[in-house]
Amino acid sequence: GLFLDTLKGAAKDVAGKLEGLKCKITGCKLP
Repeated sequence: GLFLDTLKGAAKDVAGKLEGLKCKITGCKLP
């Protein structure tokens, strides 16, 4: 349903932010 899709989108967004934060800390280069 819509709620689940929203939840998935939010989870993906958070995962992306965490990944970016990790890259800032470790200095890895995003493609």
